[in-house]
Amino acid sequence: MSVRTRTWLVAGGMLALFALGAAVFLMPFAFPTPPPIITRYQATRVFSPGDDGRRDLARASVRVRVPSRVSIIVRDGEGVPVRALLVDEPLRPGWTTVTWGGRDDTGARLPDGTYTIDLNARSGARRFNKSRRIVIDATPPPIAALGVSGAPGGDGCRVEVTAGGAGQVRLEPLTASGAPLPAPVRLGPRPLGEGDTLRWTWDGRDGRGVPVPPGTHWVRATLGDGPGNRAAEQRTCWVGHLAGTATPRPGGRVGVRLTEPSGAPVAASAPVTLTLHERAGTPGEDPGSPLGPRVGRPARGPAGTVTVAVPPARAGAPLWLVASRPGAAALIPVGP
Repeated sequence: MSVRTRTWLVAGGMLALFALGAAVFLMPFAFPTPPPIITRYQATRVFSPGDDGRRDLARASVRVRVPSRVSIIVRDGEGVPVRALLVDEPLRPGWTTVTWGGRDDTGARLPDGTYTIDLNARSGARRFNKSRRIVIDATPPPIAALGVSGAPGGDGCRVEVTAGGAGQVRLEPLTASGAPLPAPVRLGPRPLGEGDTLRWTWDGRDGRGVPVPPGTHWVRATLGDGPGNRAAEQRTCWVGHLAGTATPRPGGRVGVRLTEPSGAPVAASAPVTLTLHERAGTPGEDPGSPLGPRVGRPARGPAGTVTVAVPPARAGAPLWLVASRPGAAALIPVGP
């Protein structure tokens, strides 16, 4: 074979390879792949079907490009169908959204866990299948501990809350009836990890900085998570804007030594009223007002000299002594 002949053969082979490559490259343009019959499928990732109005429903949305028959089926972690949201439903082009409340086909609530929402669509001979994972989380993070005690000087409350699970904590003082203050005060939400503790001292004032009326108040702690689950606990506290100690006097009588929230002593000449009550509970430990029925008669006089009589039948019994003046009232233990 001559050199000229070999050259022509090589050139012809290269030309054939070029033509084949061009055909492979241009083939999709000559016979384009049609777009899918479903152009978008999305679903909620986590929800909390607890019937509390917070993220109770999950949503699955599908955008259909051409008329199609669509099924959307929820399956458990084992792949077993538990809820049919759509079954071979004819859908027109556009968006369609279905909701799911976390129940199976019998209406029973399903347990927390990971589920799959399967989408199956067909239009003529064409098919489209897609799945999305979804998590049911209806369990709130627990509050491991909540402690409330009186602040120094009786001017507010000390609060300590420990999270039993990761979440966002909110603290709020309330009235004696458990309602929000007329001018609410709220701390948070503050992030807490499992086992973390938040400490806060409420100064006994409302959101405008005005001292709240003396007496029993509540402090509520709420711990919530991303899916919307919330756990709440509350404890009582006594806000008096006044502090004091009982001083036994001869003849079964009791007087007081009183101090302002600043720690300064109350003037001996300042008028106060002393009242004894049965001890119905302890703020921070027992619900409701700590004051039981009144014991004996009240006494009124100068803070330095006024005394109240303890009835002989109540001598040695656990009592509360309330020393009050306008806008302030100290809660003082008497007896064991």
